[in-house]
Amino acid sequence: MEAKNIQDIYTLSPTQQGILFHILSAPNSGIYLEQTLCTLHGNLNVSIFEQSWQQVVDRHPSLRTAFIWENLDKPVQVVHRQVKLLTQQFDWRGRSTTEQEEQLQAYLQADQRHGFELSKPPLMRLALIRIGEDTYQFIWSAYHLVLDAWCLNILLKEFFSIYEALSQGRSVNLEPSRPYRDYIAWLKQQNLSEAEAFWRQVLQDFRSPTPVPADGHTDGLPSQEASFGQEYILVSSATTVALKSLAKQHHLTVNTLVLAAWALLLSHYSGQEDVLFGTVVSGRPVTLPGVESMVGLFINTLPVRVQVTPVDSLLPWLKNLQSQQIKLRQYEHSPLAQVRSWSDVPRGLPLFESILVFQNSVVDLSGLSTGNLEIDNVRSFASSNYPIAFVVVPGSQLRLEVRYDLRRFQPVTVTRILRQIEVIINSIVAEPNVQLGTLIGVAESRYEFASRKVAKAQRERVLKYPIFSFHTSIQQRPLIDIVHELERKEKANPKELIGELEIRGDAKQQQQLVVEFNDTRIDHQVKQTDFSQSHLAKNFVPPHTSTEKVIADIWAKVLQLEKVGIYDNFFDLGGDSLLTIPVCSKMRETLNIDISVVDLFTYPTVSAFAQYIAQKNEVEQPVFSHQSRASRKKEAIKLMKERRKANG
Repeated sequence: MEAKNIQDIYTLSPTQQGILFHILSAPNSGIYLEQTLCTLHGNLNVSIFEQSWQQVVDRHPSLRTAFIWENLDKPVQVVHRQVKLLTQQFDWRGRSTTEQEEQLQAYLQADQRHGFELSKPPLMRLALIRIGEDTYQFIWSAYHLVLDAWCLNILLKEFFSIYEALSQGRSVNLEPSRPYRDYIAWLKQQNLSEAEAFWRQVLQDFRSPTPVPADGHTDGLPSQEASFGQEYILVSSATTVALKSLAKQHHLTVNTLVLAAWALLLSHYSGQEDVLFGTVVSGRPVTLPGVESMVGLFINTLPVRVQVTPVDSLLPWLKNLQSQQIKLRQYEHSPLAQVRSWSDVPRGLPLFESILVFQNSVVDLSGLSTGNLEIDNVRSFASSNYPIAFVVVPGSQLRLEVRYDLRRFQPVTVTRILRQIEVIINSIVAEPNVQLGTLIGVAESRYEFASRKVAKAQRERVLKYPIFSFHTSIQQRPLIDIVHELERKEKANPKELIGELEIRGDAKQQQQLVVEFNDTRIDHQVKQTDFSQSHLAKNFVPPHTSTEKVIADIWAKVLQLEKVGIYDNFFDLGGDSLLTIPVCSKMRETLNIDISVVDLFTYPTVSAFAQYIAQKNEVEQPVFSHQSRASRKKEAIKLMKERRKANG
């Protein structure tokens, strides 16, 4: 990176920090990489096409931004003065329609795996595929770190304006837009005290994430490479018109109606009347002049808590739900990691496992054309760190999408979810005065709902924790004692516990042990409101070696603790995914050793990390075998994925 080519340097927004962590912890997965596809018709001038997009990049600092985190307390974004946007070109005219579609899917998958080098902007690329004499497939890939869906309209309109002007041999004068750093400055001026009070009240006494209707057969395989799917259905034009009419008649929004449908479905699957999921908000503050034309990442994901009482009438319930959403909009800037910390959900569990995305910023095709170039069939593909995302795209036919983790869901399950949502929407339109319980009953009578009890979902989540190698006989010991002893070392995986402990009896007895262990541990987690402090007081072992003292001191300063013992787990003490970056940076600088975030997940205690450093510094035969090292790395990746969920 040449210093003379650096235009600006500033910190990341909280949402950017979270996305950066997820990208770093799941490389080559395509997570948070959005691919926008569309078809171009006309006599395309490829040279002018490339020039037009280059001018778009030149206009916006976010599109010339790199991200740097190594050896820094906090990651920063670095705006370059000049970057070169490259366009890949392909000619598929000699291939059949089927072959073109197969090739397109192969390209999209390879494009996702390829990702971007975060330190080398631009974090977007273009592909232009000629599929006919006057027809092109255009693919625009970009990280969510630098833009969101709102920006698509802004940038496509600018592109067509510039393309038309250059095609006619004239220049175009576009209004300048405010740089993204102005939004970062606005964020720093916000006082979160009111937001904290609001979220503490909203989340009071909510202690466990609402389970999603996942396929159980995929559980227990977190080490698999992340892979994502997407299914969609189109609601009929008649139902879409009726839904909009109902919303207008009762002063509601379509967003509120589909949000209600998702809440009803989650309530039925979970068996809970108190459900919680995430919703994506635009995050563009109305108090920031010119924000509507700014390019960058503004969206935020925040929790929505909904009470679903079967005897409540639909319309009053919907109006109350919309009122809640209006109040939430005042706190759109609240950092999700902070909101998570203000909740009563125990550490190690996510605040929510599903999100709703209502795309208010749909690309307006009516204004996107020139005299010799038209665009249609605009669509997008993306994935997040959440197991399932329900995406609603408004239009003449409401488009319902579900983007999902293939390790958790089968396509047939997702299709059933979409159809059940459609049934609920149709029922809302047909009889708006119906009770909530009746709405759910309609969906249940038409489709066979999967039976998902909350206790089982909780147990399955607990089964994901890694285990510390531990041998004992449990038959003469109270189960809660085992829970305490295991948690003094590391989180325990009851499935692996069955293999580690000396257990006599048949399979049924072993399964019962797992159930009892989970129930005991869940109860223990809920009751223990400040695990880190009680853990520290009862089991504190001071550091002995110089390396242990350095590590413990760094952790204590970053976590703002009085002291840290050698067997204390970084994450149990309050560490999270965002704090791993400054901790690793300080240890790298102080100890003069090359370490990564993955290492902290692999060796989460002071003692284990100190031994790891000693092993790295040894010239002789390593202490751990290659097989052991690989096993620990695999376990670390597994734990990282669990921590990603826990931090939203």
